[in-house]
Amino acid sequence: MRLVVLIPALLFLSGCMASLPAVPAPPAGTYRVSTEIKYHLARRSFLLHVPSGYTSGTPLPLVVVLHGAFSTGQQTETETGFSALADSERFLVAYPEGIGIFGLFQHWNAGHCCGKAADDQIDDVAFIAEVIGVVRQKMAVDPSRIYMAGMSNGGMLTYRFAAERPGSLAAAAIVSGAIGSTLGDESNLWKLKQPEKALPIIVFHGLAD
Repeated sequence: MRLVVLIPALLFLSGCMASLPAVPAPPAGTYRVSTEIKYHLARRSFLLHVPSGYTSGTPLPLVVVLHGAFSTGQQTETETGFSALADSERFLVAYPEGIGIFGLFQHWNAGHCCGKAADDQIDDVAFIAEVIGVVRQKMAVDPSRIYMAGMSNGGMLTYRFAAERPGSLAAAAIVSGAIGSTLGDESNLWKLKQPEKALPIIVFHGLAD
C-alpha cells in the first residue's frame, strides 16, 4: 500500500524540476532537459546544473555524472555534492537518467550489466553522447574539457563510453565499477572495445584509494 502511495508522489516531485529556459544565460540552478532519444514513447532526459555566474560568452568545463543502479540523477546530485562544487569552481554538470519505471529503479546497459537495460540492449553510449551534444548545443561548453564520472553501474558505463568514444572526453573517473565480467559462465567474458586512443582515468574501489 505504501508503494502505491509513494509512486505518484515521486512522479509529482520529479515533474516539479524546472525546464531549462531558452535564454542565452539561464539563472543558476538545476534544470530538467529532454533529448530526442525515446524509451517507451517518452523522451529520455537528464538534469543540468548551471553554476552561479554563468555567461554565454565564457565556455565552461562539463562534468557528466552517471548514477549507480536503482538511483537517479537527483539523488546523485545530492549525494556527490557536484553541483555545489560547480558553483564554487565554475563548471557545468549533467546528470543523465538511466531507464527504469516511473522514475524508479533506473540503471544502465554497460555491456555486461545491468538488468533490463542490458537485456534489451539499450544504447546508453549513444544516449550519453546525445546528452553531451544537447548541453553543447544549449550552453557554452569548452569541448576540450568534458569529463565523466560514474558510480557502480554508472562507473561500468563510464568505462564503456571512455573505451568506445575516447575522443569525446578529456578524462574519466570510476568509483566501485567493474571493467568487465562473465556472462552466464566463466568462458563468456565480456570485454571492452579496444580504445582508439589513450585517455586519463582515475579509479576508486575502496576507502584507502
